[in-house]
Amino acid sequence: EEMEKKAGNAESDVSSLRSRLILLQGNAEKQEDRLAKSTLELAGACVRADNSVRKRIELENGVSSNEESIDNLDKQLTESKITLGESESKFEDISRKLATLEADSIRGNEFAEAAEKKIMDIEEELKDCWSESYKHLK
Repeated sequence: EEMEKKAGNAESDVSSLRSRLILLQGNAEKQEDRLAKSTLELAGACVRADNSVRKRIELENGVSSNEESIDNLDKQLTESKITLGESESKFEDISRKLATLEADSIRGNEFAEAAEKKIMDIEEELKDCWSESYKHLK
């Protein structure tokens, strides 16, 4: 009888262990499914992270290129400002020289007109003198 009791207890333990084994197997399958799903999500996250890193590197290279362009444009701007200053200075010098030349030209024209008037007056006087001399000689 004691053996039967032990056998009954053993069967009960085996049955209990089988039930537990079935539960653990079901739980293990669920955990494996979760692990597979998590692994797929992690792989997707890795791909997105790699793409993000690649994009960040591209953007950094673009920024670096833009900074170089900005530096070059700043240099060109500085050079252009210097050239503009030199050109404005030359323009002012030329404008002053032109104003001086125009004033000289006006004075020269006035002098030439006055000289021409004197020449005409002298020619008129000469004609008069010549006419009178010719009349005296006749």
